[in-house]
Amino acid sequence: DNLRTPFVRQAEALFRKNLAFQWKRRATNCCLVLVPLLVLLLVFGAQALLEILFLGSSNVRCPYCGPADDSWGKTYCNKASSCA
Repeated sequence: DNLRTPFVRQAEALFRKNLAFQWKRRATNCCLVLVPLLVLLLVFGAQALLEILFLGSSNVRCPYCGPADDSWGKTYCNKASSCA
C-alpha cells in the first residue's frame, strides 16, 4: 500500500521525461513549426505574383468582356460600365 506513487508525482516525472526528450529534438521541433509557415509564404507569394502578372495587365478585365480588342465581348456585355 505504501509503494504506490501519487498521481501528481507520476505526472511530474512524465512531464520532465517528455521535456528532456523534446529538448534533445530541438531541430525537429523547429522544422515542425517552420516548414508549414514557409509553405504558406510560398503559396501567398505565388498568388501575389500571379495577381501582379495577370490581373495587373490592362488586357484582363471582367471575365465576361474579355480583352479590350475583343469585339464579341463588347457585343456580349453591351458596353456595360464594368467593361469600360
